[in-house]
Amino acid sequence: MKRTVASMAIVAAMLIFPSPRPADAQTATSCMDEAIASCDEDFPGGGLYESTIRGWCYIIRTAWCWGFD
Repeated sequence: MKRTVASMAIVAAMLIFPSPRPADAQTATSCMDEAIASCDEDFPGGGLYESTIRGWCYIIRTAWCWGFD
């Protein structure tokens, strides 16, 4: 019984979640270049805190390029 329920849950999850879309490398590259440039512009300082904030900015803004928008 447990196997049946688990199998049904797996099949339902596969039907609910959309299939991944193919990556468009050209679009992602230009999006990442824009994200990096905007982070550099928003956080231009070279100190420890500014560099840390800029690093997190890179992570967050480039995540949008990969479809987490």
